Amino acid sequence: MDGADKIIAQAQKILNGKSIDGHEIYFNQSLHFEIESKDGKIESLQTDRYLGMAFRILNHQRMGFSYTTFSNPSPSGRQNFSIELDRIIEDAIRSAEVTSPDPCFDFTPVLKALFSHYPFLMKHWRGFQKRSRSKKQNI
Repeated sequence: MDGADKIIAQAQKILNGKSIDGHEIYFNQSLHFEIESKDGKIESLQTDRYLGMAFRILNHQRMGFSYTTFSNPSPSGRQNFSIELDRIIEDAIRSAEVTSPDPCFDFTPVLKALFSHYPFLMKHWRGFQKRSRSKKQNI
């Protein structure tokens, strides 16, 4: 399991402990490598790593959203990263609490069918029969 998978698993563990109706996790990771040279000699070398995470929460027909970015996260800061993930998820839950309910709001059914094999969507599927999960829909 690479670093990104560990971060997503950590977020999933936190979300599974929350009392919400559904959620989505968005994750983005990018690496930047830059070298400057002059007359065939390296003058500067720079590497940067960026992580971005966003959470969309559905609870009582209300949607909440929160996101964060990290620049050059270090493996030694894992405990702080867990605390930060919990804070961001709580922000999304709190933002759902102050949003007006929408009885028609739900996560996109087509996307649920296409991506039902991802574990972060399975919590939202618990009330459906198994054969309904595998039914394919045309887009």
